[in-house]
Amino acid sequence: MKAPIQNSPESPCRALAIIDELITQLPSRADALLDLRLALSQRSQPGTCVRLYFDLLETVSGWHAARLEALRSELEQRIRIEIVIAETQSRMHTCLNLKGARRLEDFCQDTMLDYSRKNRKAKRIEMSFAWTA
Repeated sequence: MKAPIQNSPESPCRALAIIDELITQLPSRADALLDLRLALSQRSQPGTCVRLYFDLLETVSGWHAARLEALRSELEQRIRIEIVIAETQSRMHTCLNLKGARRLEDFCQDTMLDYSRKNRKAKRIEMSFAWTA
């Protein structure tokens, strides 16, 4: 008997199933969905996954938006935000929380503003996306 497939950051099977379902329902967005699927399955380019999620969010509605909500939850389990204070090279990691965000630019700007308020002496703060351990 086969062991059940577990849904962990190393095994993104639920996220891939959601993407596969969206591909059949949204053939016009298949390229973006396939790019997202590839990056997620290979655990490469987490920032690309976030960008593609926001691209899809801007173009879908109704039932598809509910499926994107499930995909958002899956991405939040697998991707984190990494903040680097350039002067000290200190690194902070925080959970990715995309809920309520509608545009990537706004999300990044709000995140950076939040960290700049917390680190007023920092002259340069860098933000990136990374896979969870």
